[in-house]
Amino acid sequence: MKKPIKFKPGDYKTWYNRGIALKNTGKWAEAIRAEAHALSNAAFDKAIASKTDYDQAWQNRGIALSDLGRFEEAIASYDMALKFQPGNREAWYYRGVALKNLGRLNDAIASFDNAIVWKANYYQAWNNRGVALKSLGRLQDAIACFDKAIESNSKYHQAWNNRGLILNEWKRFEEALTCFDKAIEFNPGDHKAWYNRGVTLGHLGRESEEITSLDTALSIQPDYYLAWYNRGRALENLGRLEASLASYDKAIELKFDYYQAWENRGYVLGSLGRHKEEIACYDKVLQVHPNYHMVWNNRGIALMYLARFDEAIASYDKAIALQPNYYPAWYSKACCYALQDNVELAIKSLQEAIQLNPEKCIEAAKTDSYFGGIRKDERFQALLQN
Repeated sequence: MKKPIKFKPGDYKTWYNRGIALKNTGKWAEAIRAEAHALSNAAFDKAIASKTDYDQAWQNRGIALSDLGRFEEAIASYDMALKFQPGNREAWYYRGVALKNLGRLNDAIASFDNAIVWKANYYQAWNNRGVALKSLGRLQDAIACFDKAIESNSKYHQAWNNRGLILNEWKRFEEALTCFDKAIEFNPGDHKAWYNRGVTLGHLGRESEEITSLDTALSIQPDYYLAWYNRGRALENLGRLEASLASYDKAIELKFDYYQAWENRGYVLGSLGRHKEEIACYDKVLQVHPNYHMVWNNRGIALMYLARFDEAIASYDKAIALQPNYYPAWYSKACCYALQDNVELAIKSLQEAIQLNPEKCIEAAKTDSYFGGIRKDERFQALLQN
């Protein structure tokens, strides 16, 4: 058993070490007080009276503040550390992390650059520099940073994972998969790497393998709602609709306002013919994202299945108001009017749809059963022949 730390009121190192011990156990509020004491104790003896310049204490105080989400205060502490020791590469690094968390990405990059000046193979700094560049959309520069991180530490799983994310954005899925496999090789418990591996397999059309990877991610992190959502998508793509619903339900349970899960849940319910429940899902989406034109269109289709034609038209009109060039809403509106034998308005809406996408709309209208009641009308025939 470790002996308790014996305190001497003026001993700054004892207070500093207490702060480190508390920080390592996650007791951040106590750590801040202890490390602040290391900086401000008025009882320092004359030999260490000037130890307010103890840069390590300022640095670790900043780390503790960062872990409490108090990033502005953390940066102020890092600045004090750097005032007294400009070559403190860790203070530069952690300062960059705090700035990144505040969204001050260019400032963060500058801090990481300073950390790298003092340690060229500082792989964590290279990695976080890449993350900041990626957030700025500078993907080529970002992947170069991840490569530098891997060059400095080939087993650094986070850099492999981040490299894979960029390759995914470039649709280089096989290469991305290799990166995620590397990340997992060096850290099998990284649920995000398993998740990203699964998503990549989905892009490659390998849904069964995708589900296996997502299940592994969930075995590590059961409350990872994104994994539940993508699991639902993979099951949906395999035609396992009831199972996909269960995954979407779990995603929603974990993050109630995750509108993408509500949207996909609605789509699956529609495929199962459960249109009232489908509409309820779309309404949930629209509470969060009221200008989502595609959901307004899908809501209209569900209402049309229930023969609630006026409400369906109102939904299509909302979709069109939000996105006038969205041809599916014009086409769906034409179908709805055709079901009501309103030939004039059906033709008018179909004409709008055809102007926006003639190839798809003419081909669909030739065989679409919704137009069965007006198919012999001369105006309809003329529209398809033009």
